[in-house]
Amino acid sequence: MIVGVGIDLVDAGRVEKAIVRWEDRFLGKVYLPGEVEYCKRRPFPPRHFASRFAAKEAFLKALGCGLFAGIAMTDVEVFVREGGRPELRFYGMAAEVVEERRIGAANLSLSHDGNYAAALVVLEGRPA
Repeated sequence: MIVGVGIDLVDAGRVEKAIVRWEDRFLGKVYLPGEVEYCKRRPFPPRHFASRFAAKEAFLKALGCGLFAGIAMTDVEVFVREGGRPELRFYGMAAEVVEERRIGAANLSLSHDGNYAAALVVLEGRPA
């Protein structure tokens, strides 16, 4: 059963400006080291940073809460399975909320076009 859906669209130019201005302070507040490493290896890294930002926001929207609900951006990790499928991992408060709400799957889709990145998250409940 679907228990939440979230979508977000991010301008990679805004993310790029934040990285240039705040550098490691911004990256450390939003991304885990593996995410930073992955994005920096890709062509046009800001687009990949933007898609991960969008995924984290879409997850929070699917939960029905915002950025200030106690879940840090670094409590949510976007990683890519072999073959290219993006997935989410949860730590800290995000992991607690996922367990509390009996979320069995967090399905993620990412897309890029030009300077924009989008993410869609569909949360499924675990059977009782």
